[in-house]
Amino acid sequence: MFQDDRGLASAELLFVTLIALVIIAGTLSIINNQMGIASSGDLGQARVLGEKLAETINTVYVNGNGYSILFNIPVTSSSYPYVTANVTNSSGTGNVIMFLGSTSSTKKITIKIVPQKIQNATMTNNHTYAIKNNNGTINITQII
Repeated sequence: MFQDDRGLASAELLFVTLIALVIIAGTLSIINNQMGIASSGDLGQARVLGEKLAETINTVYVNGNGYSILFNIPVTSSSYPYVTANVTNSSGTGNVIMFLGSTSSTKKITIKIVPQKIQNATMTNNHTYAIKNNNGTINITQII
């Protein structure tokens, strides 16, 4: 650089640095927002899958003794390849709890179901399950 008696070069350098920092901060903010949107989309897919499972369980319950439906849990996305559904009966209410992600970064969604007599079950992706009404009690067994 050249010698500057009035400090214009230093002021110009500070101004350019400030502009560069503002641009970098804006870019990082946009990237963070896009990652949040992708995560919300994956969580939405897990919720839809949980709603389908809850609807299947409710349908089996409403149609009476001996009625059964096969249900498959596919892989929902590449960013969250692990999907687990816990079907529980706690405190007299049935719940479908969808877990999305690995054990280190698990997201959870709870969906209420109609039947109160239900066998506790853990369902994982890439498996098919038989959901059957056995005299008002819902039984879930893995087929494949």
